[in-house]
Amino acid sequence: MSRKTNRVEVEQNLKRVVERTSIQRRRRRLLFESLEDRRMLASRVWDGGGTDNNWSTAANWLGDVAPLAGDDLIFPDSAAHKTNFNDLAAGTRFNTLQFTGSGYAITGNPIQLQGGITASNVVGVNEFDVPIRLLNSQSFVSANVAATLILGDIDTADLQGTTSFLGTSAMFLEGDGMTVVQGVISGLGSVTKLGTGTATFSGNNTYLGLTDVRQGVLVADHDSALGSPLTGDTQVQAGASLHIVGSRTIAEPLAIREGGVGFGIGSDPSELGALRSIGGANTWTGPIELAGGDNLIGVDAGGSLNITSRLAAITSSGRDLVKTGDGTLRLSGSEANLFTGTTTVLQGTLELAKSPHVDAIGGNLVIGNNIGGDDAATVRILADEQIPLLNFFDSALNTVTVLSSGRLELLDNSIEEQIGNLTLTTGATYSADVDLNQGRLVLGGSGLTVSASAQGGTSGLSPAATIVDGVLDLGTFFSGSGGGLNKNFNIGDTQIANIATDLLISANIVGNADVQLLKSGAGTMRLDGANTMSGPFVWVGGLLEAGSDSAFGTGVFSWQSDSNTLIAVGGPRTINNPISVDSHNTHFNG
Repeated sequence: MSRKTNRVEVEQNLKRVVERTSIQRRRRRLLFESLEDRRMLASRVWDGGGTDNNWSTAANWLGDVAPLAGDDLIFPDSAAHKTNFNDLAAGTRFNTLQFTGSGYAITGNPIQLQGGITASNVVGVNEFDVPIRLLNSQSFVSANVAATLILGDIDTADLQGTTSFLGTSAMFLEGDGMTVVQGVISGLGSVTKLGTGTATFSGNNTYLGLTDVRQGVLVADHDSALGSPLTGDTQVQAGASLHIVGSRTIAEPLAIREGGVGFGIGSDPSELGALRSIGGANTWTGPIELAGGDNLIGVDAGGSLNITSRLAAITSSGRDLVKTGDGTLRLSGSEANLFTGTTTVLQGTLELAKSPHVDAIGGNLVIGNNIGGDDAATVRILADEQIPLLNFFDSALNTVTVLSSGRLELLDNSIEEQIGNLTLTTGATYSADVDLNQGRLVLGGSGLTVSASAQGGTSGLSPAATIVDGVLDLGTFFSGSGGGLNKNFNIGDTQIANIATDLLISANIVGNADVQLLKSGAGTMRLDGANTMSGPFVWVGGLLEAGSDSAFGTGVFSWQSDSNTLIAVGGPRTINNPISVDSHNTHFNG
């Protein structure tokens, strides 16, 4: 190999080394420039030291340096000019905003936000009424119970995503404090509520994503608080609550689960509800899915909630509906509610107001809880045939149970309601009441039962269960489970071995000749109505009180027990029925 060749190779190697060194230098220079840029993106702390309240005034910031795009902005407690104005260029991008103090009221030009807002002040209110455009998914945190963060317009832009899986929302509302979004939430994004605190939406929101209430409370204080009802729905997860306030009409599709905040930990039922109306006369027109085992809807005292849409659940699930709160819940509209579980009214009033012959509930009905007070829970029927006679599968009769704190009433003499079986409960100081208000209640099943609550009665001082003021129709034959031509009124001795009345019926009892009324049980039944039933009246147990001459209708009166005692009340009684005495020791008192 010649010296010339060696020299060429050395020159080429040297050239390659120089080129590599140059590339490395350029890379180091770019890295340094990048680090320099990042170093310049600083945290700017407001001190309000300037002569005005503008963000562009350097003297208003610690170190007398105004914020630049990408900075973190901090608003501490010890500062002046807490009412201040963002006069920087519209759309300036910031990383995060942090409130460590309270009492701020900030307005001004719109900003873009990268990393959310955190209010860590222990107490007090901060208002940031500056329009925000979100650059990515981020959180708005009101950390402490006694603190409130108020926000203006928020644009979720094109941050699409579904809240079916945690982590895909455009914005998260978090913390133990209160967050109020009084502006408009817009864009394609979804919203997730986390933390034990309360968030309130009071703007005419147009966002297209879902609303996922996973923890705490979300308050809807606008008809469109929950965004577009056409592209997104609202999901309330177990342990969370959606509240409505301010006489709103909301068209949002909704799914609720369980009992809301406080459910299962001994909270007052009046404070519960996965869906809860906390003030005003509110209306919900969107479809509602009962997605939990026990689905609580609450209405606070003095308010009302009218659900005009369909309540539905998977028909094989047996999911229940529970009404809480002292206000009035109305189920109306022309669509039948489709769920198979029990409807329970613990407090207040449930009004059944579907179109005539359209089912307002799905299965059995329970009114009261035996401890709430006299007539503390009421079901009021406002149109014909609201309670289904049979279960969803048409295989058995449904049962209406009125506990001692409960009341079932018809609106007026225009109403006719057919139910399956009826159970009434007496208590120590109040008992079940059925007020027909001149309407007609038809017994489709074979059973009317009276029993004592767990608290029991007293020695003749407990009030009787009552069926008053209208027509009690014994109905016709039903061949399925729980039916029959024998209508068995099984009256338990709820008065602790006392002869005081257990059931008082002053409604007029009617029935066909092929329908038999059977009185059983050791308790006392009093009949005060102008009864016209023409079938047999068969008496196999307990005491009977005749409060009218037509107490036993016009059919055969069959006396079948040695221990039976008939008592005339309110004066002498003339019983014109044919009497069949099938016992050995017969007693007439009166």
